[in-house]
Amino acid sequence: MRGTRARTEHGDYRFTVKEGGSPDYRPWITTEPRGQGIPALKHAFIGFELPDGTTITQAKKIADFMNKNLVTMSLTMFGTHPLYEQRTVRLVTG
Repeated sequence: MRGTRARTEHGDYRFTVKEGGSPDYRPWITTEPRGQGIPALKHAFIGFELPDGTTITQAKKIADFMNKNLVTMSLTMFGTHPLYEQRTVRLVTG
């Protein structure tokens, strides 16, 4: 996207397995900061749903693979994104 303003933030994350709260309790993988996280994700996380039938053991193997093979995560925001100009994200509660 030539000529488009963009800002990329990087963070160090680990991938962990959680058991879902749905009726089938299917495992899923989530991100947790390991040191410096991405400022725009300070009050959020990224999750990955796994296919039906995935066991906890399989999910742990997938998370282990991700932890060994992914170095950092990055988030790129373009100039039109509402958080582009903000350097920190504030949690607003009612």
